[in-house]
Amino acid sequence: MRSRIFYVIFLTLIIQNIFFFGFYSHSIVNAETPKVEVLIEGVDEKPKGRIIGVYGPVTKEIELWHYSGGYWGYKGIKINDKELGGNLDEEEALEKAINEKIKFDYPIDSELYRKLREEGDIKVVCSTTLKDEVTMENKSFLDLFYDTPTIEIKDGKIYFSAKPRFHFYTKNYINFQTIIGEKLNVIIPIVDPQYGFNTYAIWKRTEAVDWGGALGYFDKNNVFAFAPPESGRIAPAQIKNASGHLIEGFTFKTGTITRKSEESSVGYGTFKNGGAVGIHFDYPIKFTFYSAKEPRDLSVRFETIPQSAAKGDSVTVVAVVDSAFLNEEKTNFRVLSNVS
Repeated sequence: MRSRIFYVIFLTLIIQNIFFFGFYSHSIVNAETPKVEVLIEGVDEKPKGRIIGVYGPVTKEIELWHYSGGYWGYKGIKINDKELGGNLDEEEALEKAINEKIKFDYPIDSELYRKLREEGDIKVVCSTTLKDEVTMENKSFLDLFYDTPTIEIKDGKIYFSAKPRFHFYTKNYINFQTIIGEKLNVIIPIVDPQYGFNTYAIWKRTEAVDWGGALGYFDKNNVFAFAPPESGRIAPAQIKNASGHLIEGFTFKTGTITRKSEESSVGYGTFKNGGAVGIHFDYPIKFTFYSAKEPRDLSVRFETIPQSAAKGDSVTVVAVVDSAFLNEEKTNFRVLSNVS
């Protein structure tokens, strides 16, 4: 008797496995390059699968320099002033002029890379740790990029491609010319300090000697504020004229070297035409990887288990299947017992 009941239960467990593999065999993937679906935090629905791992936050940057030849340049990208109508502080015009996406790559540790490859089919949620200045909540990823990025995972790296946003300080039409008080031939935009900063190519004031790059400073609450002395930076208000000469009496750094302002200049006769000034933007990004497979919540419970059966009798087992894929269904399985 016990052996007959055992075989009946054994057969019903086989049936349960048939259900299980029927639901999940479609998602079993074994690929060198994982299949990736890209989602944006706060925009797309949060994945239901388990978290595989997290990468970041990590910051990449874009730095365009304006050259006296009349264009902005970044990694082979050249944006002519005439394409912007001379209004270099118009974010949308600058963005439109970039006709290709920016590409970043992120090396990931071998253990996470192994897990992603083994999983095969994954979802990655992109977010940023950049804070809103008022609410102090994380900003939207789409505050940094115009679109959902393209992501590939291969060769131990995350390959990321998206169209970036550029953020400038545009309140009251403030720019370098209005702060310095002298006319420039090009409108040079001021980077919103929440997203980055301006950079400067520093030269010796009295002869053509390149001293390297310096970082910029800007206070949105006081546009005429100087950079804090310990910062080693330069504020727009510390540039005294259209020649790029700095006001006297402060120090700053190019790399690790401390420079005296009265000996220095932004560019060497190029500042008036927008030369020797850069716009630097930071992009802090976090990637959270999820399994694309739905949670394994399939279960089968048996409402009718036969207490006895004779040789050759037809035995009916009633199984109730619960699943995220189906409403609760009651299924009858008829098993013929031929066990002696």
